[in-house]
Amino acid sequence: MAEDNLPRAVEEMLSEAHAALVTEISMRSGVEVEEPNVETLMETLDASLFDAGGPLAGLFRGYTPRELPVAEVAEIIDTPENRYVKYFLEECALLAQWLATNLRTKGKPAATREAERNLFWMSLALSGSTETRLKRGATGVPNFHHSAVLP
Repeated sequence: MAEDNLPRAVEEMLSEAHAALVTEISMRSGVEVEEPNVETLMETLDASLFDAGGPLAGLFRGYTPRELPVAEVAEIIDTPENRYVKYFLEECALLAQWLATNLRTKGKPAATREAERNLFWMSLALSGSTETRLKRGATGVPNFHHSAVLP
């Protein structure tokens, strides 16, 4: 394997993370709403939320809503696809750790160093620490704990 292929492949997988848009609708008092969304208002407004009179009575035929719906949209990356990729990378890291341990016990220092280096880069990518990933000269091998028993 070329020296930088594994770290580059892991970085590529993590840079192409799948994202999903999630919309959450909550009810807030009229003074807290900055930009009311007419579509959300029509879909979720209930007649039991109205009081007679009030500042918005001219818009709602003599009534003012006590609360208005507010839709908040957020982009999340915690998706099943991303969890699958993360689990796969964690399994690869466990295998690299197992391989490094076995190579060390068999007295193969060069192969052990390569396995530990690959394990190190996988753990940095999985940790999500951009600052740590940029420190190419950093050393140390993480210890992964997992319930699966490796051969």
